[in-house]
Order: sequence, then structure tokens, then C-alpha cells
Amino acid sequence: MATKAAKNSRTSRTSSKKKTSGAKRSAAKNKKGALSATKAATATDRYRDDLLTRGDAQELDEQGKLPLDATHAIVGKDKSGKPIMKRARFKAY
Repeated sequence: MATKAAKNSRTSRTSSKKKTSGAKRSAAKNKKGALSATKAATATDRYRDDLLTRGDAQELDEQGKLPLDATHAIVGKDKSGKPIMKRARFKAY
């Protein structure tokens, strides 16, 4: 009988690990991979500025064609005056 009690106490000790709830795990997962709105806007502005600086974003020529060295077409401007770009092709080196 003493062995049964010892056996039961051993199993109860090993199975008493703390478990995190599903809500806590999903909240931590969402917090880890999500960007805040300000960081996302900053990243978008940085990407737009980099495209313009490198010359990858250009306006269409008189015939409506995109120059060969451009990957993005400037299709207009938003309310704040920043260019609106549309991806046209991938860069071929």
C-alpha cells in the first residue's frame, strides 16, 4: 500500500505544471508580430522615399510606357501631395 501512495504522489507532482491560458498565448503572439499604426506608416513613408531616391519609381512617358529601369509607376498624388505608386515589374539585374 505504501508503494501505491508513493506512486500517486509522484505522478501528481509531475502533472501539476502551470499551463498558460489560450487567451494569454494568443495575445502574446499578436503583440509579437504586429506593428503599431505609427511604425507601419513610418515604414511605408521610408519605402516610398527609398524608391524615389533610387529612381525605381518613375512617371509614365508620353506614350504611356514605364522606363525600363523603373519598377514602380507613379500613378498620382494623395491628399498630402505624396506620390501614389503601383508596382509594375521586378528588377532584372
